[in-house]
Amino acid sequence: MFRRPVLQVLHQFVRHESEIASSLVLERSLNRVQLLGRVGQDPVMRQVEGKNPVTIFSLATNEMWRSGESEAYQMGDVSQKTTWHRISVFRPGLRDVAYQYVKKGSRIYVEGKVDYGEYTDKNNVRRQATTIIAGGISFVSRDREGENHLIHILHLNSGYQSCVGTLVAPQWVLTAAHCFLPDLQVIFHGGSRNSQVFPGEILPYEEIIIHPNFTVTSPKNDLMLIKLSISLTFFSSQIFQLPTLKKNPIKDCLIHTWLQNEFGHRHGNVHSIKAQINSDLNCKIFLGEKFLEDFFCFGDILGSKEQCQVVTAAPAICGRELQGIMSWANGCILTGHSVVFTDLYSYTPWINNIISTKQADIELH
Repeated sequence: MFRRPVLQVLHQFVRHESEIASSLVLERSLNRVQLLGRVGQDPVMRQVEGKNPVTIFSLATNEMWRSGESEAYQMGDVSQKTTWHRISVFRPGLRDVAYQYVKKGSRIYVEGKVDYGEYTDKNNVRRQATTIIAGGISFVSRDREGENHLIHILHLNSGYQSCVGTLVAPQWVLTAAHCFLPDLQVIFHGGSRNSQVFPGEILPYEEIIIHPNFTVTSPKNDLMLIKLSISLTFFSSQIFQLPTLKKNPIKDCLIHTWLQNEFGHRHGNVHSIKAQINSDLNCKIFLGEKFLEDFFCFGDILGSKEQCQVVTAAPAICGRELQGIMSWANGCILTGHSVVFTDLYSYTPWINNIISTKQADIELH
């Protein structure tokens, strides 16, 4: 006799709970802060035992206004108020970039979220604090134009040998296909030359795509794309463009590389070598049949007698374009030996197609 009323009440209760759940799902909130100002002190990096490190600095923003009303307003005194903000950078990769490049007096734009919490000062006293958790940093000062190339250079480490990877899109690293080795690690150094001071952070990656025509028996098509699991969109410096011309007319290029030891591991600081692209005729004279189409070279066959060894893949930056990826060498580029690069001009459609196709797949899902 009570079955129907009970079922009706239960049905109404479930419907009510469902409506509440729906309203909760649809409700959205926003915690977003945008600041433009000057840095008040050089950043410090701190780490509490058992927690990730954090880079901290202060940022000053100014508010200006004139006193007076109506006609007298334009002639009124100018008043100014400075507000100081505590900026904390937890994000992997960004915290190293901020620690190295943010300097006292720099004019920067910070985007992040506000956080209310506590911190312990230098006297070990706990204090209340409002902190901006930075998610992105952009440099506005003119001295940041033409930002250091090294912010886009990554160390590719494996149990066998090392390579250099270059960021060509926020989530994509380009290198040589022969760098696809066991236990490959992608290490971000935040633009630092000194690997002792900044040992770097290992970035997760989700996919490796080797050029379909690459074979281990030939240096041709020696290219590989690595898709990172995270997008490195936090820095304002422009990513290198892919080449718009074959054999870039800008002859002077920069090659960024590390030395490697007898075990194939990188050591020391980043070397940036300024070199001139040889003519195809000279490259063919030096290298003979080994010089193939879609290659260009630096140096000569003899070089210096001084011995050294660099990592087995590195980028050639000509102007603002990533012109090539080192494929093989007759010796050490630091001592003037011939080094052969894959010219990326012919491969630009393949690179762009992979990046755009994978991005489209993400948007569809």
